[in-house]
Amino acid sequence: VLSRGLPEDNEERWQGQQTELLRLSSDSRQLFADQSHHNIHFEQPQAAVGAIVQMVERVRGHAPR
Repeated sequence: VLSRGLPEDNEERWQGQQTELLRLSSDSRQLFADQSHHNIHFEQPQAAVGAIVQMVERVRGHAPR
């Protein structure tokens, strides 16, 4: 789960929803785009690319689980 790092309205509710997403898999991770709001792919695209690369490497067996 790639989560925004900058707070917005309804932060507590949103954090709970992010936790629910993590529970969908027994092998989940949460990464934060520390300089982004909701639109991470526009505000901090390198964070989105980095998260995708990490996941691909894990699936291919190139990174520790």
